[in-house]
Amino acid sequence: MSRLAVLLLLLGCVHMPPDFYVRGVLTEVTHDDRYEAPCTITIRIRDRALCDVPPICCSYQATVRDSTGHTQDFWAFWPKFVPGLQGLVPVGGTATFHLHRHTLILPQTCSPYGCQTQIEYALDDDSDVRP
Repeated sequence: MSRLAVLLLLLGCVHMPPDFYVRGVLTEVTHDDRYEAPCTITIRIRDRALCDVPPICCSYQATVRDSTGHTQDFWAFWPKFVPGLQGLVPVGGTATFHLHRHTLILPQTCSPYGCQTQIEYALDDDSDVRP
């Protein structure tokens, strides 16, 4: 019986709601290329501009701190030429973020057998941010 209780407790700890809202101060936005696909030579030859739009470019990890001091990390994906969060909410600014649970692929880990994935929270688009 105690093993079942431990299993249920562990399963409860890893549950992530499909989406939720968090209101707080945007404390950090950093470019992180882990979720960006490589811009291959064939893509560059076909159209160099494709290297500046998702999924090839650009992924940003952001952190928001709510009024209780809790921090929440999430991902945002915007083309290189779009200011992204900094255009919507400056670092230090307050906003409401609608975060969605996504399975993100780590392109650098892909092989003929598959790719590593991680379940993370991310913004779908600019409408998920309300200053």
